[in-house]
Amino acid sequence: MKKNKQAFDVSCIIMASGASTRFGDNKLLADFHGRTLVERVLDQIPFDLFKEVILVTRYIEIRELAKNYPVVCILHDFPRQRDTIRVGMEHITNTKGCMLVTCDQPLRTIDSLRKMYHMFNQHPTSVVRLGYHDLVGNPVLFPNRYYEELKNLMPGQRGLDVIKAHKENIVIVQANNKYELADVDTPYDLMNLLNIPD
Repeated sequence: MKKNKQAFDVSCIIMASGASTRFGDNKLLADFHGRTLVERVLDQIPFDLFKEVILVTRYIEIRELAKNYPVVCILHDFPRQRDTIRVGMEHITNTKGCMLVTCDQPLRTIDSLRKMYHMFNQHPTSVVRLGYHDLVGNPVLFPNRYYEELKNLMPGQRGLDVIKAHKENIVIVQANNKYELADVDTPYDLMNLLNIPD
């Protein structure tokens, strides 16, 4: 796959380790119009833009699905979101920025991720977030000036804590609609999103 040599080197970490406690089963393997949620997310990734794409998971089934994509899959057994971030950050190279992507937003589009990437090229020291009007959410693209903070999150902290610590340095990219920001926490959420025109 041809890479874009003109823009900054950016990494992508796909976080596929969630416990799905509110969903019951592993929500990342739930069906969404014939694809699992994790496959939907992998289909959204503009692989040609990223220097590297790292998928971090606790699940062998997800590692097997990831073999169909140009990703490096890291299997771990740590329990917390901060662990997933740390494991991913430890496996990226010295890039200018890193996009953290969750695996439970099936209506997010590849177009929005491309817009975030290009916005980062214009603001390479800022945090770039996806939003829609007053809503903001995932994914988030962090400049390398915050890599150490992401690697060293304390117990109870998440990536959101790094964002809050630098709220004066955030650029928002507008999604095409509010459903791109919607995530799946429960079977009810999944049912609602399945009824949204794809």
